[in-house]
Amino acid sequence: GYVRQMLGAAQRIGEGDFSEKLPVSGRDEMAGLASEFNRMSDRLSSQMDQLRRQRVEIENSVRRIGEAFASGLDRQALLAILVDTAVASCEADYGLVALSGHVGAEAEAGKGTDVLRDVALVAEQRALRHGALAAVDQDGAFALASSMGRIGPSETPVGAMTVARSGREFNNTERDVFLYLVTQAAASVENVALHELVSEQAVT
Repeated sequence: GYVRQMLGAAQRIGEGDFSEKLPVSGRDEMAGLASEFNRMSDRLSSQMDQLRRQRVEIENSVRRIGEAFASGLDRQALLAILVDTAVASCEADYGLVALSGHVGAEAEAGKGTDVLRDVALVAEQRALRHGALAAVDQDGAFALASSMGRIGPSETPVGAMTVARSGREFNNTERDVFLYLVTQAAASVENVALHELVSEQAVT
C-alpha cells in the first residue's frame, strides 16, 4: 500500500504535478522516507516555478530586443532590457552593465543601495580582471558579475554585467541564466558596434 502510494506520487511528480503529499505518520524509516520525499517534491516544485518565471522573463526580453532592433539599433535601450531581464529572472535587487571607456553604468535596473553598489563594484572589477564569472559576498550582500568578452583584436573586455541582492547567494540555475543573458548582452553590443562601423564607412 505505502510503496504503491510512493510510486504513484513519484509518477505524478514526473508529470509535473507536485500538489499531493505523502502522509507522514510514526517515526519509522517509511515515515522518514515520506518526509524526505515531500521535501524533495517541494524543492522541485519551487525550482520549476523559478524556471517558469525565468523563461517568461527571457521570452519577454527576446521580444523587446526584437522590437528595439526593428525600431533602430540603440545600444543603451538593448542593454537596459537585458539588465532588467537579468534582475527579474535571477531575482536580484539591483543590476548594471558597465562598458569599458565609459564613465558610470551604461544601464541599470532595480534599486541599488550603497551596500549593493559596493559588492557589485567588487564583483565587476574581479570579472574584468579575470575574464570569468565572479561571485562575491560582503556585508550580507551577494553579487554575480561576468565580463562581456572582446570585439575584434582588442585586449580589453567590452564591459561587464553585474547583478546583486541582499540575504542569499545566487544558485546554479540563476548563474546559468545570468551567463546566458551576458552572452546576449555581448552579442547586442557587438551588433551595434558593427552597425555603427558600417554606417560610418557608408558615409565615408
